[in-house]
Amino acid sequence: MQNGIQTVVVTTGDNYRFNPSTITVHPGKVRITLEHKGNGAPHDWQLQGFPAASVPLINPGQSKSIDFVAPAPGSYTFICSIHLKQGQTGTLVVLPN
Repeated sequence: MQNGIQTVVVTTGDNYRFNPSTITVHPGKVRITLEHKGNGAPHDWQLQGFPAASVPLINPGQSKSIDFVAPAPGSYTFICSIHLKQGQTGTLVVLPN
């Protein structure tokens, strides 16, 4: 946690997977940093149903961060919008207070 913001680093690369694929946070502000560790296609990070929680496409060697407020407690799916068919998805778990 940094300045009251929960910070999570998610890496991706040429295997079309997110690491970690399950992110657990508490209600409140969240910062997701997406780091591209591969050499191939660009990737993004989008929390389904929450357009403000989206990291735009990044190329190999790049990283970008976004801040958003965690939704209500529950499980939510995040994806790479261009690699959904390759199974590049994950789960955001928001714990109750």
